[in-house]
Amino acid sequence: MCGGGGEGGGKKLWFKGRLEDVNQGLSMLVYRGEQDFFGTDRIDFRVVDDEDVSLVSEISVPVVVRAVNDSPRWEAPVFPVVCGEDELCVIGGVGIVDPDAGEGVFDVEVSVDSGTVNLNGLEVPSGVDFFEGGDGEGDR
Repeated sequence: MCGGGGEGGGKKLWFKGRLEDVNQGLSMLVYRGEQDFFGTDRIDFRVVDDEDVSLVSEISVPVVVRAVNDSPRWEAPVFPVVCGEDELCVIGGVGIVDPDAGEGVFDVEVSVDSGTVNLNGLEVPSGVDFFEGGDGEGDR
């Protein structure tokens, strides 16, 4: 009998079986923190003797999840951007997501095969610096 996460995982597992089988199952127990979680968690265990439900034992095992530097990822439109020939076309909805970025700095490269790209606007944010060869006319 199994309830909760089963093979796919979940917040809670509930199962019963003979001592040998239960121990074999527990030997395969795996833990995975929630997306982008780091810090201290715990796994709580509780066992009840099926013959005498007043016989209960509980224990908590602390789990320390170390932070890792996640890769940044792009957010961008999922549909094609349609532009008229010889027209400027503002590409909205493009950005970088990185849950552990903090005050980190990113090197960004944008290129195109059959046209030009630049940052549209008169005021480029003060925290943006262009690399040599990437600060020519039309970048701003």
